[in-house]
Amino acid sequence: MTPFKRKYTEHRYNAKRRNIDFDLTFDQWKLIWEESGQIENMGRKLGQYCMSRKGDIGPYSMDNVFIQLHSQNAADGHYGNQWNVGSKWSEERRAKLKNTWAKKKEQI
Repeated sequence: MTPFKRKYTEHRYNAKRRNIDFDLTFDQWKLIWEESGQIENMGRKLGQYCMSRKGDIGPYSMDNVFIQLHSQNAADGHYGNQWNVGSKWSEERRAKLKNTWAKKKEQI
């Protein structure tokens, strides 16, 4: 199995484990990465990229995904993004975390 095929299989498995529909074939998944120009930089480490869903909702599909920095995807999901409705954190806590993230982002 090629490294990209392995990453695709892991991505599909992780989506299923999280109860998220994954409607991308391997060829579609790879094309999205190739067109982004970040296929060699995919990963979870600082400065690496991931495939994200618009608004972190809906399936992984051709019209609902884009490539972005993994750190930004994590920030969108954890630090009070507009789609993070129903979070247990208070607005004050969210604002503090967003401010902290913005400062870290400036250092990158």
